[in-house]
Amino acid sequence: MPGDIVLLKAGDKIPADIRLTEATNMKIEEAVLTGESLPVNKTTEVFPEESLPADRKCMAYSGTLVTNGIGTGIVVCTGVHTQIGQISKMMEDVQTLSTPLMRKFDRFGKMLAIAIIFLSAIFFMLGYFIQGYALNELFLIVVGIAVSLIPEGLPVLMTITLAKGVLKMAKQNAIIRKLPSVETLGEVTVICSD
Repeated sequence: MPGDIVLLKAGDKIPADIRLTEATNMKIEEAVLTGESLPVNKTTEVFPEESLPADRKCMAYSGTLVTNGIGTGIVVCTGVHTQIGQISKMMEDVQTLSTPLMRKFDRFGKMLAIAIIFLSAIFFMLGYFIQGYALNELFLIVVGIAVSLIPEGLPVLMTITLAKGVLKMAKQNAIIRKLPSVETLGEVTVICSD
């Protein structure tokens, strides 16, 4: 809870954002939060509130590890109010982007579903009014027809096509983590680099 006093020593994982009141030869591994590859020396010197989290040497942040020394501090933030909690909160707001191929695939899927529903309704009407089938028999027939119209191999075909693209890129020393990015890279015409 905010206001609690926490004693820290080498090997401890910081439980909350803590304002250090005592720090003896204290170093904290903050790579999770700041990307620093080396442990950061900590002091009790107060830094301005508007300074960046990485610059506040008097703070120990939740989720980081004490690598050296001992220290004491007062909890100032817990849970989603910590620096790592704020990052998690921002990650929730990130929207996933879809590639043009995925958008076309989704649009095709919706159009196909509408066409299947429309055809199923026509078959149902023809079977009931013209052929005179019983409703329970007709329902099973229409459902069978609708299921048979769904192309089960289409996602597999798309995956195989994208996998071939990944293989081709790998032969040119480009490693790709997600299959749809192959299609996106294929549409790139200009790459600007610094």
